[in-house]
Amino acid sequence: PLSMTARDFDFTLRYAAAPAGADSYLGSFTFRQVHIAERRDLPFAFDLSGKFTLHRNSFELDQLACNLPHSELNLRAELPSFARSDWNLRYRGLLSLEDVRTIFRAPTTPSGVADFSGQAHYAAGQWTASGYYDGHDIRMPYQWFHAGGLRTWGDYEVARQKLRVSNLKVSAFDGFIDGRLEMDFQNLAFRTETKLRGASLAKVFVALDNPSFPVRTLHWDGSIDADCVNTWDRNFKHFETKGETRWSPPGTLAPGMIPTSASIDYDYSTDRHAVMIQNGAVISMPKTQLSFYGPLGAADSALELKFHADDLLEWDDFINILRGKDSAPVQVAGKIDWRGRILGPLGGPTFVGRMQASNARYDNLSWDSING
Repeated sequence: PLSMTARDFDFTLRYAAAPAGADSYLGSFTFRQVHIAERRDLPFAFDLSGKFTLHRNSFELDQLACNLPHSELNLRAELPSFARSDWNLRYRGLLSLEDVRTIFRAPTTPSGVADFSGQAHYAAGQWTASGYYDGHDIRMPYQWFHAGGLRTWGDYEVARQKLRVSNLKVSAFDGFIDGRLEMDFQNLAFRTETKLRGASLAKVFVALDNPSFPVRTLHWDGSIDADCVNTWDRNFKHFETKGETRWSPPGTLAPGMIPTSASIDYDYSTDRHAVMIQNGAVISMPKTQLSFYGPLGAADSALELKFHADDLLEWDDFINILRGKDSAPVQVAGKIDWRGRILGPLGGPTFVGRMQASNARYDNLSWDSING
């Protein structure tokens, strides 16, 4: 299933005489515009060059350089003895996720660049490796999570077909994550345990905002802490995150934003397109308090909710978005208590429950009280 073509191939081998069996061959080679096509993946082009030394009983790859359209790899390798297949390697490179997305036909792969360096050893049919990586300019393009400027870095180890990053670091949304990551090479299954501190709630809402769930129109802001466990396969397929998050008012509040506190235990899955809120979550603002639990999903919801607002005017932007893009904006105000459920898809939810309002206003209509 594999085919390869190349051009401008050049190979040089020179004998270097030396006394007492220390003679060797010195070689170099270059390939230009190498095209590899695998049955399931797109053809891709790269340039390859290298230098090596061939001794009577050992081999040294003094330099190997591989350049893809947006990525590059530099490698040195040593085989101390032909009697055993024990290899020692040192490497450094730059990997662009754009190349991964193109070659493997994986459109859901995020954008970004990773610099890496380290060493590896192959013995008795097993690989071990260690090194450092720095992934930057990462952008997530997904409908339910779209954000740029993310960065992750740390030291890694590879052994027994598993990758481990014991000091995982991430910076995102003005906050920082500490944790650990594991990946199984056999099925590319990832697992992280992380602690997030000091992220901006307003910036997270911008990343989550979409027409089906216009959270940015709530104008909430705060500082987010979260402890969670995340799992996914390959290019963030079957992503799940479970944990707890605590919000506190921000140190500096931008004009028009509302300081927000919260305590939420959650379980979110992209396969379900839903989040399960557990143990009675609470969100508090100066004029609003919410408590809720249950599932909230793109396809179906059954969220139990208690809502109190001293003045519903703060929710006008969110309410008008929910009324539909073809509906003319109206002003909604008043003190309100509502207890009920949010049912159905987030794109067109149904609100069921009991409401009590005073000094209520809807557009140019007003009431002293409403109860129903």
